[in-house]
Amino acid sequence: MRHFWYTKGTGRTVLKLIFCFVTVVYLTFAFEKSFRLPEEYIRQDSTEPPLSLLWASEFKSQTGFGSEAWSFVQGLLHYPVKLRLWHIGTEPWDKKAKVLSDERSNLLQRLWCGKVCSSTKLSPEEKVDFLVLHSVPPDWISPLKECGLCKKAKIKVGRAMFETTGVPQEWVKLLNSTVDEIWVPSQFHKKTFSNNGVVKEKIRVVPQPIDHESFGTLPIQQRASLLGNCANRFVFLSIFKWEVRKGVDILLKAYMQEFSAEDNVCLLLLTRGRGLSANEIKQRVMKFLSKNNINSSNLPQLEVFEPNKKDMLNLASLYVSVDAFVLPTRGEGWGRPIMEAMACGTPVIATNWSGQTEYLNEKTGFPIPVEQVVTYAEGPGFAELYRDELVISAASFKNQLWAKPSEQKFRSLMRWVFKNPSIAKKVALRGRKEILTKFSPRVVASMVVRRLLELKDATMKVA
Repeated sequence: MRHFWYTKGTGRTVLKLIFCFVTVVYLTFAFEKSFRLPEEYIRQDSTEPPLSLLWASEFKSQTGFGSEAWSFVQGLLHYPVKLRLWHIGTEPWDKKAKVLSDERSNLLQRLWCGKVCSSTKLSPEEKVDFLVLHSVPPDWISPLKECGLCKKAKIKVGRAMFETTGVPQEWVKLLNSTVDEIWVPSQFHKKTFSNNGVVKEKIRVVPQPIDHESFGTLPIQQRASLLGNCANRFVFLSIFKWEVRKGVDILLKAYMQEFSAEDNVCLLLLTRGRGLSANEIKQRVMKFLSKNNINSSNLPQLEVFEPNKKDMLNLASLYVSVDAFVLPTRGEGWGRPIMEAMACGTPVIATNWSGQTEYLNEKTGFPIPVEQVVTYAEGPGFAELYRDELVISAASFKNQLWAKPSEQKFRSLMRWVFKNPSIAKKVALRGRKEILTKFSPRVVASMVVRRLLELKDATMKVA
C-alpha cells in the first residue's frame, strides 16, 4: 500500500484521486448516518407525530437561553414532533423593543401553548410526553406549579449550565428533585455538576446548536456603514454583558498595553447593561486605566456601540466585517458570541476554559491559556469600571472558582493575529466548517429526538 502512494505515473495519480474521493464520500455518509434517526420513526405519518414536546424557555427575551432555545426549535422543525412553546424566565427589558424577527414572531404564535399552559385545570385529553425546562433552575418552580400542561408531562427534562467550577446549592436541590434528566452543553458541565452533588446518572451532554438562519450563510462585509471610525483599521470586536465574569478589565488592560496610537487598530465593544451609554462606558474606562497606572496619552482607538444598537444590527454582518473577535472571559456556559463569530469565519481569541472548550481549540481558533483557577476577587479600578454590577457579581460568584486567563498570552495572540491576518483567517475558516457541521440545528435536534425516543421506550417497558 505504501509503495502504491509513492509510485509516480498518470494512471497511479488517477487511482489516488479516485481513492481519496471514495474515502471522503464514505466518511461523509458515516457521519450523517451516526445522527440518522431510526427508519420506523422517519416513516411515521406526520399528522400523528410519535412525540409530543413542550419546550419552556426565554423565547420572548434577548438572552442566551432565549437564543439557544430558538436554535433548538430550528432543528426540531425538521422532525415529526408535536412541538409547543411556552415562555418562562427573564422578561424583555424593553417590551417595546423588537426582539424577534417577523418570522420568529409568527412561529411563536403558531406554536404557542396558550390556555393549556396558562390554565391549571385541563381535560384528560390534553397531554404531552415531554417537558423541557430551559432557563435557570429557580425559574422552573413557577411553571411546575402554575402551568397545567407542564405538570402533566410524563418526563421532565431540565436544560442547565453554570460558568464556574461550582453550582449554587439551590440549583443542586432543584436539579435532583424536579426533573428526570438534565441536559448540559459540554463535558465541562457534566464534570462540574457531578462534582457538586448533582446525580451523575441524570446528566447528559447535549451541545448547543448554532443559529443557522442567522449565521449559516455569510453576508457581504459592511465595514463603512457598520464600523464607522474603525472602518480603515484592524478591528477587534468584543460582544458581552457588562459584568466581571466577562473579563472586561482583562480585555482593556491587555489591549491598551499591547497597542498604542501608532498601531492601526481599533477595539469595538458591543455591550449591554442597565443605564449604560457609550459616553458612560468611556468615562469608566478612563478611570479604570488611571487606577491601573496606564498612561492615557498614547492609547489605541476604542469605540463603543450604544447598548440598544444591538437590536438594529445584523450580527452576522458585523462579525464578517471585523478582523477578529476577542473575549478573555473568566467563564462561560457556552459562549454564544464566540460560537457565532466562529460560524462567520472570524478569527476568535477567547479563554481556553469552561463551555467553549467543547468547540474552541488550536485547530479552530486561538485559545488563551489559563494561568490558574481562582476565587472571585476584585482588582484595582473594579469599582470605577463595574460600579453597581459588583454587588451582583459578588452575590452570584462569591467563593466560586473561575479562570484567570494569561494577560501576557492574550496580548501575544492579539499581536500575532494582527500581524498575520491571512493565516489567522485560514484557521477561522476551519472553525466555521466545524461549527456548521457538528453543531447545526438539524444535527443537534437529531440527538434530542433520539434521546427522547430512548426515554419514551424505556418508560413504556417499565410500564
